[in-house]
Amino acid sequence: MQQEAVIIANGQFPKKGNVIDILKESEYLVCCDGAIEHLERKHISPDIIVGDLDSFPEEYYAKYHNKIVHIEEQDTNDLSKAFNYLVEKGFNKITILGATGKRDDHTLANISLLYNYNKKAETEIVTDYGRWNVIDKSTELKSHVGQQVSLFSNNREAQMFSEGLKYPLNGMIFDELWKGTLNESISNSFSIEFKDAQVLIFREFI
Repeated sequence: MQQEAVIIANGQFPKKGNVIDILKESEYLVCCDGAIEHLERKHISPDIIVGDLDSFPEEYYAKYHNKIVHIEEQDTNDLSKAFNYLVEKGFNKITILGATGKRDDHTLANISLLYNYNKKAETEIVTDYGRWNVIDKSTELKSHVGQQVSLFSNNREAQMFSEGLKYPLNGMIFDELWKGTLNESISNSFSIEFKDAQVLIFREFI
């Protein structure tokens, strides 16, 4: 049985309505501490606030004192603290918003964390531009004609095969980060076939 939750991180807050709807319709919403200001402006109340509280505004302590989970350790960032909190509570499908933007290094780090998160729960990062997720076995994914697609492998020796993409992979090895980028779907789905790897996938929104 899937237990679903949403994390709002303290990166670029969503602007598109369909992404904000994910926040409003979430069954369980976890806020990384500094993101509370964005939720306040949208009149959205989180179920819990998780983090080391280094960026949590003092004026909100009284209002949210019974929802704060203070985790002091500095070995992980607030996003990982929130993710691990949810996994410990039994959640196994997690959508992350606000994980990109502001700082390019944070964006790259947060996206790369999906390789680790995927081992514990079905996880995706959603932005105003598209969605990121990781697969660890050959998979068929929903798509639409013209959807832009990029792929990244954590195994530089794994051969990649595809169906339904404009530029077929035909055994391509992603030994450079750019090798699987800037492809395009030509159908309402596409499939990726590979062994012994994790593949990070970006699919743009319409």
